[in-house]
Amino acid sequence: MKKKHSINRSFKAAKLQKYRLRSLLHDDKQIREVGEMLSFLRQDYPDFWRWYNNMILPGLTDGSRQVIVADADGNRLAGAMILKNTPSEKKICTLCVFDEYKGHKIGTQFVKLAARRLGTQTPLITVSSRHLKEFEAFFKRLPSRNQVHFVQAGSYEDYYRDGMTEYTFNGHLPVPLEKAANG
Repeated sequence: MKKKHSINRSFKAAKLQKYRLRSLLHDDKQIREVGEMLSFLRQDYPDFWRWYNNMILPGLTDGSRQVIVADADGNRLAGAMILKNTPSEKKICTLCVFDEYKGHKIGTQFVKLAARRLGTQTPLITVSSRHLKEFEAFFKRLPSRNQVHFVQAGSYEDYYRDGMTEYTFNGHLPVPLEKAANG
C-alpha cells in the first residue's frame, strides 16, 4: 500500500535533516493546506482569502502563478513561496519560511528558484512594515554569488491595511483603483 503524501506542520520539529522544494500544480488538497498554513498573513493582508481563491488558484491553471513548498524531513511544511509570472510582472508574492526552519538556507533556495522561474535577477517583492526589518536582514545575508538583488524602490502607506506601510523592492505597485478614482 502506497503511503499518501500529506503536509503536516509540526511545531516540535527536530533538527532538520533534509528538505526539498517542489511545485504544487493540481493537488487541490495540498494547495488548500498551504493556504491554511499561510492564512496568518491576514494580519497584514485582510483580503488574503479573496486573493488566494480568485488569483492564485486560477493562476495555477493558466500558468501565471506557481506555489512552491519546502517539505522538511519528508512530510512537514517548512515554508512556501508563491510566484507571479506574467509579461508585465515578475513577482515573489509570498515568501515564508516557518520559524522552526529558519537558518537552514530554505529562504535562499526559494530566492534562487524564483530568479530561475521568473527569468530575472531582480524580482519584485513587497514587504509589510511588520516584517521589514526581518526581510532587510535576510536580503543582506543573501550570498553575493547568488546574483539576486533586492533594492528598496518605494513605500505605500495604507496600501493593504490601514496603519501599515507596504515596502517594495525592485519595482513599484500600481495605484489601487479606489485611490486612483479618489485621488
